[in-house]
Amino acid sequence: MLKRFSLYILVSLLVISCSKENTGTDSKKEEIKKTLSDAKEIVSFKIKYSNETYTSSISNDTISYILPGGFDLTNLSPTIVISEKSTVTPASGTKQNFTHPIIYTVKAEDNSTKKYVAVIESLSTAKSFYWAYEAENAATSYSIQNKNLADIDTILQKVPYLTNLKEITSKIEISETATSIPASGETLDYSSPVKYIVTAEDGSTKEYLIILDNSLKDLEIEGLVIDDFENVPLGGDINFEVNELNPILDSITVKLISVNETFNLVVKDVNYETKRITATLPNSYRNNRFQLEVRIEHDNIDLSNGFYLFKGTANFVHASNFSDGPGTTILWPKQSLNAKLFLKNNDLTSHSFFLRKNGVDYPFIPIWEHQSFGFDLRMSMPNLPNTPPNGGTDFSFVIKNTDGEQVFDLTNSEGNPIEVIVAEQSANIVLDKIEMMRDGILKVSGDNIYYPMYGSTSKSYIELKTYGYTYRLNSNTVDSNGDLVFDLSTFFQVLQSGFYSIGFKNNTSAFDEVNTGLNLTLSLPESQHSSLEVTEAKLYKKGNAFTPQQLLIKLNQNIEGKNIKKIVTGPNEEYIIESFISYPTTILTGKFSDEDYDKINNERDGYIVIEENGVDYKIYFRSIYVD
Repeated sequence: MLKRFSLYILVSLLVISCSKENTGTDSKKEEIKKTLSDAKEIVSFKIKYSNETYTSSISNDTISYILPGGFDLTNLSPTIVISEKSTVTPASGTKQNFTHPIIYTVKAEDNSTKKYVAVIESLSTAKSFYWAYEAENAATSYSIQNKNLADIDTILQKVPYLTNLKEITSKIEISETATSIPASGETLDYSSPVKYIVTAEDGSTKEYLIILDNSLKDLEIEGLVIDDFENVPLGGDINFEVNELNPILDSITVKLISVNETFNLVVKDVNYETKRITATLPNSYRNNRFQLEVRIEHDNIDLSNGFYLFKGTANFVHASNFSDGPGTTILWPKQSLNAKLFLKNNDLTSHSFFLRKNGVDYPFIPIWEHQSFGFDLRMSMPNLPNTPPNGGTDFSFVIKNTDGEQVFDLTNSEGNPIEVIVAEQSANIVLDKIEMMRDGILKVSGDNIYYPMYGSTSKSYIELKTYGYTYRLNSNTVDSNGDLVFDLSTFFQVLQSGFYSIGFKNNTSAFDEVNTGLNLTLSLPESQHSSLEVTEAKLYKKGNAFTPQQLLIKLNQNIEGKNIKKIVTGPNEEYIIESFISYPTTILTGKFSDEDYDKINNERDGYIVIEENGVDYKIYFRSIYVD
């Protein structure tokens, strides 16, 4: 501060020049001049800031004051008191930037002048902080620097693993006018946090807490992709990179892990500069999706992304009987099975697959395959032998190739056994009724009538046969009693009233339909009208003398004045008759074409639509064929 103040004095001596009195020959002017004041002193120089007034010292031609820290020197308006009858430039109250000296000139009444140098300073509040430590054998220093003095007072610094924190010699750099405790260059114990106190020129302080951490980073195995080691032979070396390594080799362990197996790998080499580890694969394993487990401390461990190995033995992972779930049962024969496989050298053509029970192998039938780092292979269950074994959960999945065979339990993706259900022919079929409405509900019971196959859309069916026509009704709806439920209303437009013999087939493709020896009579639905109904309907043959190829319908009541909208009949109720004549209780159509007559004659159920009070009513009939 003394050096800076002396510099200002020197500047003032160079800048300020003493005023010179003018001389003249005119004696009268000289006398007048002697009567004018030559006073030109700055008597007082005060600065008001934040409601405080500071009075500067004035020595000869120098004005000086050191303000407390934090003042804005660029915008001060000093109050200046000068000698009577004098003026000062710049004037009192004029705002000035005192980051550099300001020259004030005082002019006396006699025009003589005196120059003052005003030097106003503020104590520095600067207390920046920089900490550095040179690690032994390290290429770069480990350093930190506070960027925001207002916010940061605790600084955490990572230093190399195994650094001796009890004896750290650090270098600190602080603001030019500040001081620090501890000072730069001291050797300190950083095994616990160390506090630095930095004091600015104005006496304000800032504390910095330095915390050094020499632990290892959280381990991360970097960069592995699914096919990185696909071509590495048995017993071959694999290389991979990590983000952190322990310099103690014995602390580094590597495991090879799959769902089925775990191997402790030999760590062959560690490169601390590139952070790469070399480990050796086992001499045998089951092909699979694997992960690496790497440990560099007892609690610092990481699992890699998954990758595939295909140089070991073929592997069956799991099976399901549908594509989107684990499955617990599978039907033999015909139901499909999805198997997840990892084969030797990822080659499907050199492998074959079997279902094994009691030492007997039954070949699966391949249907579809998807290859993507292993195989998802869909296979149909084997053909059913003449004498099939009993079902159960004691079946095996067998893979064979030129190396021999591998035998696995038949399990699902949750590791639970899959039960094989051996299907049988349906028998002892019973209908819950032998006569019913054409749109009613029919239930079928018996042995082996339906096999639940999760994810399958296969259905059991009944066949209704009459006069050369066969109607097939499918169902996979099973009630609480285990009966198959057939809703005939869904086949209403197809089924005709009449007498039918019944055939049945369960939902496995291994067995043919059985003739149940049962019969079923279907009746027309009841009339929708409260009182009208058809008493007789006749379809006259082509050779009739009076009404050939015409339809005659008789009702139980007089229909004069009623709105008969149409007659619907024929296959699938697709033939609509809107041209006819009516008598008091009778309706007679015109003559049908040969083609239409044949359709109506083959399927003779139908109904009349009568509109009454804005409501349509269906009145059902079945025509008989007459001469």
